[in-house]
Amino acid sequence: FFLVSLNVSGLSDTSPILVWANSPSAISYLVWYGPQGFYQGTMTTAGGQAFTTANSYTVDTLSASNCYEFLV
Repeated sequence: FFLVSLNVSGLSDTSPILVWANSPSAISYLVWYGPQGFYQGTMTTAGGQAFTTANSYTVDTLSASNCYEFLV
């Protein structure tokens, strides 16, 4: 299934809070993030992944003045 309402809050230069609509049937989420155009499933382009049980995740490893994407 697809999650909707992907957003970013608490934006700073290097550590945004990624937020999405909660799914009542989910017990955890896999979050992928990386530079614009990254391919999830690999870490070869400086992407990252994290598991969380919340409907938000704070990324604190980004570089200022770059474009990033994320998916859940």
